[in-house]
Amino acid sequence: MDIDDMAERISVATSSADVISDFLPISIDVDEIDPMVTVHFGSLLDIDLRPVGDWSIYSFFCGGFSFEEMSPESAISAVLLIATGSASIRSTGKWIFRELVLEFNIDGEEWRDYRSPSRETPLWEKLLSR
Repeated sequence: MDIDDMAERISVATSSADVISDFLPISIDVDEIDPMVTVHFGSLLDIDLRPVGDWSIYSFFCGGFSFEEMSPESAISAVLLIATGSASIRSTGKWIFRELVLEFNIDGEEWRDYRSPSRETPLWEKLLSR
């Protein structure tokens, strides 16, 4: 799927979804030179989707988390899960071993990525924290 189709499908999907009000307005930018779709959730969060190889898979980057080799449909679903608050962020471990986990489930497949917590918790993380 090319990036223009990806942007259009995300636009249609988010326009009919029950998006967290703090994430509004949602805007979408398409960069043809450095092929990428950026979804802006207000001023709180940007999600970058980059096509890989023959553009049949995408890399997904969101607030320091990244997911590789997502199908276009899974990437669109991930954007919707975050927009609607159906994805979750939780912490694991203690003290210096503490990590944050962004996780969601798409068609029975679990997606999970870890990163170190930041000093201040951004509002978008608070909205998805469980």
